[in-house]
Amino acid sequence: DISFKNIGVDELISPEELAAKEIQQLLDQSAFSNSYEFEGGALTLIGTRLEEDVPFVGKSVKEAASIFPDVHFMPVAIQRKGTQITLIPRGDSCFEAGDTVFFITSKEGVEELYKLTGKTKASIKNMCSEAQNPDILLNNAGILWAGPFDEMPSDEITKIVNVNLLGPMQIAHNIGKQMLKRGSGIIVNTSSQLAFHGAAERAVYASTKAGIAQFTKSLAAEWAPKGVRVVAIAPGRTLTNINLGLLNSEEKRRTALKDIPAGRLAEAHEMARLALLLSSDILSYVVGETIISDGGYVLL
Repeated sequence: DISFKNIGVDELISPEELAAKEIQQLLDQSAFSNSYEFEGGALTLIGTRLEEDVPFVGKSVKEAASIFPDVHFMPVAIQRKGTQITLIPRGDSCFEAGDTVFFITSKEGVEELYKLTGKTKASIKNMCSEAQNPDILLNNAGILWAGPFDEMPSDEITKIVNVNLLGPMQIAHNIGKQMLKRGSGIIVNTSSQLAFHGAAERAVYASTKAGIAQFTKSLAAEWAPKGVRVVAIAPGRTLTNINLGLLNSEEKRRTALKDIPAGRLAEAHEMARLALLLSSDILSYVVGETIISDGGYVLL
């Protein structure tokens, strides 16, 4: 038998195992939970925006932990409102209204987090029934898993297809019924530049966004004669939460920019303005098209 000590190896370390154990210990000690699961769902990463009435807004992490000692989640990152500044929270870090905070949580902590932040779970059908005859639907949903397709967990494939493709379809189906009954309405779907270009290690995401582009064309052909106009936008690399992990260093930003002829990343408000323009009477003759706004990325 080969002994590791005989070849100079004193100890084997698994970073993933150590990280999982340390996170679990922190959860057991209880501090402070879009949604990514680890260890088969034992731990979940959740991002949420804090409103002013959240009970721990204005308090430090340490103060919040003392007020809510029995929770099963903890903050691991805070993005300050209106900035691209992301903080790794310490005991004296304060929660502010408008912050987007990412929490790591056990299964029990998910419901606790919903209660403390005032968020509620609702089915698509219930959500759509509460929308009273909307004139415009901005159908925007997207989560991303980046990595080799052969290493992608099967549950992540299902999750991305459900959120990115089936979710918008269901929302359009429910809201669209109200628009068809009235005989007017505009649906603006959100596709992506990757629907037209593709990208390594983004196979499922790109496929769902290509599906949105084709869904837009097909639904527009069916509903335009009935007074409902369906269009879509295809954003390029934009400074939003979904891209934080892909653009969180100067090296990563330089790599991202080298494929963009415009030489910069988009701001979220630019995509909002494009959606607003598409939903206005100015472009009322645009039907079924997916408008790409990517600084020229798909040209290369």
